[in-house]
Amino acid sequence: MVLYLRDERVRQGISATALAAKIGIDRSTINRMESDAFRPGLWVIMRICDGLGVSFVDCAKASVKK
Repeated sequence: MVLYLRDERVRQGISATALAAKIGIDRSTINRMESDAFRPGLWVIMRICDGLGVSFVDCAKASVKK
C-alpha cells in the first residue's frame, strides 16, 4: 500500500510537505513511511488515500497485484 500511495502522490505531482499539510499529519511521517522506516496504521493510510483522492479499496487492490 505504501508504494502505491507514494507512486500516486508522485504521479499527481504533490510533495510530501503539501500532502502532509492537506491531511493534517507531520511531513516526517510521510517521509519515514515512504522510506520504509515506519509502518503506518490504518488511520494514516486512510487519511493519505483521502488526501490523494483515491479509495482505500483501490489502494488495497493495487497493493495485492504488485
